[in-house]
Amino acid sequence: MQKKTSAEPTGSVPVDNSYSRLQVTKVKALPPSYEIRGMSGAKVGDVLAFAQRIPVVPFKKVNFYRDSSKAEPLWSFRADKPFLTKNRYQVVDLKDSLLGTFEKDYGKSFSNAKFTLETANGMKAFGADSQIMLNAMRLMMDFKGQVKYLFQDEMKNTVMTIDRGWKQADSYIVTMAKTKNGQVDWRLGACLGVALDTLLLTSVG
Repeated sequence: MQKKTSAEPTGSVPVDNSYSRLQVTKVKALPPSYEIRGMSGAKVGDVLAFAQRIPVVPFKKVNFYRDSSKAEPLWSFRADKPFLTKNRYQVVDLKDSLLGTFEKDYGKSFSNAKFTLETANGMKAFGADSQIMLNAMRLMMDFKGQVKYLFQDEMKNTVMTIDRGWKQADSYIVTMAKTKNGQVDWRLGACLGVALDTLLLTSVG
């Protein structure tokens, strides 16, 4: 992890490996809202969390709740520097303990948006769409289509995949792989599923 400043989270928490496969679905456009459900194979389960972007500062913070009533907050992700375009996003729990970080690599994202993910225990993974031509068309023409994002560690081991089909333009399947260094916390995976829905198609993050 990068060196912390006084404004950063105060610690880290144990990894939650309760779920290895999620469905992240946009259920409302304004403000952008999402349901996160657990999956067993192709079977979709109950709602695990409800996410909503804070509309006052566009996309700089997303809160996750137990359900759409928003009565019980669970965790959130937020930008390091809310008023800047280029940002690293911190995923924190209710005690402001760090679950992990992610950021878009703007210098390498002209034709294929690339991301760096880092977990609280130091696992680092790099993500890019495996379908380079489709990704370039999305960035230039601003349309939604098939997505297959692959996150790999420094040894090229698959850490996580995020898939979106042609017919499910607002639904993402997030799969966290088990590696020798462990598994990405499912809450971090849910954040990437939500974040890609906005960061994937724009140069503003």
